[in-house]
Order: sequence, then C-alpha cells, then structure tokens
Amino acid sequence: MALFGDQAEILVAQHHWPIWGQEKLLGYLGRQRDLYKHIHDQALRLAAHGLRPAEIAERLRLPDSLAQDWACRGYYGTVSHNAKAVYQRYLSWYDGNPANLDPLPPSEAARKLVEYLGPLDAVMARAREDFARGEYRWVAAG
Repeated sequence: MALFGDQAEILVAQHHWPIWGQEKLLGYLGRQRDLYKHIHDQALRLAAHGLRPAEIAERLRLPDSLAQDWACRGYYGTVSHNAKAVYQRYLSWYDGNPANLDPLPPSEAARKLVEYLGPLDAVMARAREDFARGEYRWVAAG
C-alpha cells in the first residue's frame, strides 16, 4: 500500500480473484492488514496472560468490522490456525504441558485411551452419544 498504492489499479493475489480499481484494492489490502494485525496482537496479548495455543485459538474472535468481511473469513486459513502460528513464531511449538514434550504416537495413544476407558463396546456407545449431541470435535479426536 505504501509503495504502490497510489499507482495500483489491479490487484491479483493468491487464493482470490483480481480486484479492479484503486479504491477497492486499497480497501481490500487495508482489511487484510487489519485482520493479521488483530490476530497477531491479540494472540500475543492472550499468551502474555498465560493462555496456551489451543486456548488462544478458542478464545480469539474478530471484531465485527472484520468478521463480516467476506475476504477475511477463513477458507485457506482460519483465525484459529493463524493464532496458533503467531504463538509458535514467538514462543515455539511447546504449549507448556510437559506431557506434550514426548507424546505417544496417535495410534498408541488411542489404544491406551480405550484401555483406560473400558471395553470397546462401551467406548463406542459413548462416542455415538457424543456424536448425537453434536460433540464432533471430541469424537473425531478420540
């Protein structure tokens, strides 16, 4: 915007169709700037309050001015993913939970989880109940 905004008439960006007209393309670029600044600043603010990546991703919301803009909605990336990326850039992948320093691979962890929860039939019955209640994230992770 600062270098070429006063000369630009067409913007061709990745994952988006071309934008014609200086006013429209500057508006688009300005909202994208505001979107990423908001995610960046709020992710770091929440991290400074001790929240971990998954907690930040759950809590961080866009202001209505950005959330209602079609080009700021998550299609090729989401607020959740981008907030976690900000955390990782500054504070590493480590989420503060020592158990995550050397986790079991997913298949071994799933096998252990079933052992702890009980017989497979009971686990599947609980999963079906959770699915029926719309708790898809839990059922998919388990």
